[in-house]
Amino acid sequence: MTEQKMRDKISDTSFVQKDVDMGPKIARKRSALNWLWLLGALWVAPSSLMSQTQPPAEAAAAKPDQSTVQSPQASGSPVKVFLTVSGKRISSAVPTPSELVVSVDKQPASITSLRPAKNDKLLFALLVDVSGSNRSKAGEIKAVALQLFKELSADGNDGFLVTFNAQVQVMMSNSPLQLSQVQAALDAIQFGGGTALNDAIWKTCKHLLSRSGNPGIDRRVIVVITDGDDNYSRANQSEAEQIAQEEGVTIFSLATSSIDPSYTQGITRLKEISRSTGGLRISPDDRSVHADDGVLHLIEAVRDQWVMTILPQQVSDQKLHSLSVKSSQKGVHLSAPAQILLQ
Repeated sequence: MTEQKMRDKISDTSFVQKDVDMGPKIARKRSALNWLWLLGALWVAPSSLMSQTQPPAEAAAAKPDQSTVQSPQASGSPVKVFLTVSGKRISSAVPTPSELVVSVDKQPASITSLRPAKNDKLLFALLVDVSGSNRSKAGEIKAVALQLFKELSADGNDGFLVTFNAQVQVMMSNSPLQLSQVQAALDAIQFGGGTALNDAIWKTCKHLLSRSGNPGIDRRVIVVITDGDDNYSRANQSEAEQIAQEEGVTIFSLATSSIDPSYTQGITRLKEISRSTGGLRISPDDRSVHADDGVLHLIEAVRDQWVMTILPQQVSDQKLHSLSVKSSQKGVHLSAPAQILLQ
């Protein structure tokens, strides 16, 4: 006998047993009384019954529409997100929480704080492309690299120097460098060989700027000087972007000019990598690497980062989740990571 049949049998037996115990007359009398009681209840208390039942339309109107709730109930842990804000001039763009709409995996997330990140300690890695395609601009690239390192390491910030062609090399040591050490390392560089841009990003994020290797330092940035070409990496672009998102590293890129036919692809690649990590690309198309304003623009972009703390609805699972940050402020453009790690 099945479990359902057993339950039916038990129910039927219990019901019959009550009637058998009461006797035929008592059972008929009780049945009549029950009908009279039920009719009386329906007659005297219709309003009570009606109050317990709502039409579907009215019930839906009484219950808040969760899709329109502006402050969703968060169940995850706070997540810090670094943003790059740009307008006609970066310094003039000031976002406010009321003008931002944030979602994680297309579900609204609440903003608990939004402030400039300029007072947060910065740990950066300057990546310099020393491949053969940049040989003709070697002197200029070295001068720009030294200027960038000097400006970014001010105010107690720390930085690494990484060069790459077909190989990726951390200059001097795995410890942050002094400006004099950077000068000596740049003077000794020889340009030549292929380009392993993706590998340089991947190894820097994993070994120099990782979360686990730098506890207590949330603001970690890569600044890369390159033409954007890559013909020697083992890692592909998606893998380079993903490791940066996993480790919470923002990538800023300063593009060098090139006569190579693949240059347009390289410029596009730099834009995609930078934007997917919440950074910015500066190229000769808008501001030349040969002009001081291009370098200053990049330095200003790094210094003027913003840090936003959000509470997502998703629980922390040590996985990447899609992020969308939009601003209603006219003339302001935000660059935020395409994905964030919920930990």
